[in-house]
Amino acid sequence: MMKKITLTLLLVVHSLLSAEKHALLVGINNYQNDIGALKYCVSDVEAFRATLIQVVGYKPRNVHLMTDQMSGQDLPNFINILLRLENLANRIQIGDTFIFYFSGHGISTQDQSYLLALDSNTTTYRTLKRSAIPIEEVNDILSGVKAQQILTIIDACRNDPSAGRSNQDNLLSENFARGFQLEPRTDVLGQPAVSANLYACSIGERAYEWAEKKQGVFSYFMLKGLQGEAVNEDGEVTITELANYTQQKVGEWTLTYRGKKQTPWLVLKGKSNLVLAENLSRVRTKITRASTTNVDAEAQMWEMAKHSTNISDIEDFLQAFPAGELSPVAQLKLKQLKRKMKIVEDMEIAKTKPNKTRVTFSNKDKAKMEWIPSGTYLMGAGKNEIDDSMRFAKPTHKVELNGFYMDAYEVTVGQYKEFLAETGHRTLPDWVSQISPTDSHPVVGVSWHDAVSYCQWVGKRLPTEAEWEYAARGGLSGKRYPWGDTAPNGSQCNYADKNANTVLTEINEEWTWSNMQVNDGYAKCAPVGRYEPNGYGLYDMGGNVSEWCADWYGKFYYKNTISKNPLGPNSGTTRVLRGGSWPNSVKYIHVANRNDSNPDDRNSNCGFRCVLDLDID
Repeated sequence: MMKKITLTLLLVVHSLLSAEKHALLVGINNYQNDIGALKYCVSDVEAFRATLIQVVGYKPRNVHLMTDQMSGQDLPNFINILLRLENLANRIQIGDTFIFYFSGHGISTQDQSYLLALDSNTTTYRTLKRSAIPIEEVNDILSGVKAQQILTIIDACRNDPSAGRSNQDNLLSENFARGFQLEPRTDVLGQPAVSANLYACSIGERAYEWAEKKQGVFSYFMLKGLQGEAVNEDGEVTITELANYTQQKVGEWTLTYRGKKQTPWLVLKGKSNLVLAENLSRVRTKITRASTTNVDAEAQMWEMAKHSTNISDIEDFLQAFPAGELSPVAQLKLKQLKRKMKIVEDMEIAKTKPNKTRVTFSNKDKAKMEWIPSGTYLMGAGKNEIDDSMRFAKPTHKVELNGFYMDAYEVTVGQYKEFLAETGHRTLPDWVSQISPTDSHPVVGVSWHDAVSYCQWVGKRLPTEAEWEYAARGGLSGKRYPWGDTAPNGSQCNYADKNANTVLTEINEEWTWSNMQVNDGYAKCAPVGRYEPNGYGLYDMGGNVSEWCADWYGKFYYKNTISKNPLGPNSGTTRVLRGGSWPNSVKYIHVANRNDSNPDDRNSNCGFRCVLDLDID
């Protein structure tokens, strides 16, 4: 018996001494069937392979790459992926390390979650079931791998895989994330094996891409960490330290450049940590210790500078740390301060002009803005408004507001295109050109989150609901429309007239609410500014497109609101929309009418305009 145990121990020791590192990296950009394309999945796994070989020390023959740009057995179709996984599972020995990295589309149904292979077909549930890789199947294969350390990296939640919806978010679902349930084995020495799952984002979030780097944001910072940025004092990069580093960097980037949240998520099982790189010890330790003081100094200086409104403070920071980790954030802060300074200068000039209301600012979108003076007004619909659509616009209540500037026009397609070109923000749906065909039309197909991102880019914000109604009234008190009490006759605004009727009844023959006696000249959106402005010089405050406001929507908020600069409810599920639009009947053009939508919705009749908090009185 003793000889048998000794022989077993010798075999195990030999396997540990000869342990190798293996990886299977799958990246798919362009699917064969009716599935939306991705941009940087292939470049992500190619960069990961290079890092494993050049920095971590993996043998090239042990790093298996499968992308849609390859051929033969390296093409990531359904059969090839499963065969490669099973072959590796049989080859890997006790003491080895194995990484499985999938970058592509994932999808969940009510009873199962899948990784989409190159040849997967999502047309029906039956075709999906026979062509996509069930996560349970991957789980079964990986659970049989003998490796001491197993890491699964999943980046499958960038956008909707459905064809024609590639601009829609594909949020990580709990079912998908919980699908990987590898239980750590105990090896023959009694040492617990360790397994980890690293996801590009947390449940309910999506992963973003960085066009300038031609990589996913998660992939970019994960590689930075693996290349030495996440090395510890012992010269190792463990999965915990890599995840912490990636979480921090990705979180900062997405909040700064997208106004969104993306938090890479680690699930670690086993009593020991998973060491990804340990051959960086002597070289990397020196570099890391030398740079730690620099990083601390950079963080301390930024802590002092980040809230400053003085341009020279930010310039001093950038001069001290031109290539620091925080320099991109500082550069953005500097641009915002310079834009704001320019606006202030324009306003100072406006003070000396007879009509200071009409001002065109030289900010990013070159938008004409109108001064909305501070004041008090009665917000909401009066008792004489008996239509059911006005029931949540009651009771009327007194509101007091500070002055602010508001865009004279709704944000146009042309302005939004400039924002997309500079930021790499997700593009507009293809159908937008059918509703707003020129750069002079108001942009539609934008969610509330898209509108907020645009406002942040240009250094403004969305109006509150109270600000929007006050501005829409144009100085008139108690009137029904932005121009008075006269019902629209085709010369004041764009709404559901006889032109829109053709479009609406083609969609649904029961949509017959259009006013067939009115011709406003447009079947869908009109170019901005085609009708007369209201008393504050604002165009299209009634009709054309409904406009996003900053507030959460509360049906009964008016019964408990505050009077001084109200901001709306503290929470909710939908955001406020105001103003009515081209497919809406006349009752939605009322300045007091309230509407709402899910903040993720991208509707064909919803746009926005911006406001700015700078008082020149």
